[in-house]
Amino acid sequence: MHDVGVVIVNFNSGRLTASAVRSLRAQTFTGKHGGPGSLQIVVVDNRSPIDQHAELDPLRELGVDVVYHDRNDGYGPGMNVGTKRIDAEFVLLSNPDVLVLDGALQGFVDVMRSDPRIGAVGPRGYLDPDRFILLPQNDLPTLSLHVAESLGRVHPSIARRASFERTRRFLRAWLAQSPLDCRMISGFAMMLRTELARRLGPFDEGFPFYFEDADLCRRVTAAGARVVLAPAARMIHFFDQSARTLREEVQRRYHVSRARYYRKHYGALGAWAFDRLEAYAAKRGPRGQGWRFLQPTDLGALDQPLAIDLPAHATTWVMELATDPAFLFCGGHVGTGTRLEFPPRAWNALEATTWFVRVLDVATLAPLAYVTFAKSVHTTGPIAFEDL
Repeated sequence: MHDVGVVIVNFNSGRLTASAVRSLRAQTFTGKHGGPGSLQIVVVDNRSPIDQHAELDPLRELGVDVVYHDRNDGYGPGMNVGTKRIDAEFVLLSNPDVLVLDGALQGFVDVMRSDPRIGAVGPRGYLDPDRFILLPQNDLPTLSLHVAESLGRVHPSIARRASFERTRRFLRAWLAQSPLDCRMISGFAMMLRTELARRLGPFDEGFPFYFEDADLCRRVTAAGARVVLAPAARMIHFFDQSARTLREEVQRRYHVSRARYYRKHYGALGAWAFDRLEAYAAKRGPRGQGWRFLQPTDLGALDQPLAIDLPAHATTWVMELATDPAFLFCGGHVGTGTRLEFPPRAWNALEATTWFVRVLDVATLAPLAYVTFAKSVHTTGPIAFEDL
């Protein structure tokens, strides 16, 4: 039996999958009995419409079990196919658009072995190779959270309170230096005990895309196990790379999954309440109106990395970065001093779209700066493992 098994579901992302595999093979970690840890990797191609053989077949020379699935029922079913082939104590379920940073697998297994009650562990995620932009700490979708977010789209006072409560939750994860119990970890990479993963599915195959990670975290907790963030397990997630290839189909599957999630966990009444809140927010005014409780300074189109001066009294602050003024799903960076300046590779990691950036004092959450800009050029795509 191996110490760690990894399952990657590939969909039109062979180059990214190959780079992720190389970053995994570069890892060293301690095995169960003190020697070098043993790693098993399974790649499941989910019937990609673009031929993937040129990228995936050479991975067999690295000891990877490459499976060409005969149909695409969604991300969760693909993961379940791969998990059945795992013969390891722990299994890491991973997106292909990731790079595993040095020491990550050691960070995962250290947390897993620290307490048998821990059932699932997530990494500290970054958007860019300089580890400047921290990825969001996912909120577990609940009806109460949806109430706050929906009403916040209409009412500025509710939006302000919900926004800063979310900032406090995210900061707790971004500042954590030791394992942190969470209600949810992101599905881009999550390690489970293989026995528990098999018992749970691991994924409910009724979710075609999205929400399967939230559902799994709920079921891990319901099984009496802990869900934990491991700050020492660091990974770069280039975010949404496979989904970009079939955007309309991804959106359709998202709405199917969301409806299933609320019906599954809140019943028909909960699903009805969710729909009524959506309708209320849509009817009462332009989307996101309530979230504009602060007025951003519009910097226009930028083709160079963002750099802004902060007030003289700025000490320790958190920058939040999002594509919407609600900052409900945002990246972050904790810094000090009186200037915020993006490194080139962090800037390059941003899509060419409209961005909102706000800087808040860590202690008080008092706003120090709030700007919006349009990044005019998408500079580069995801980097390869060799370019780290």
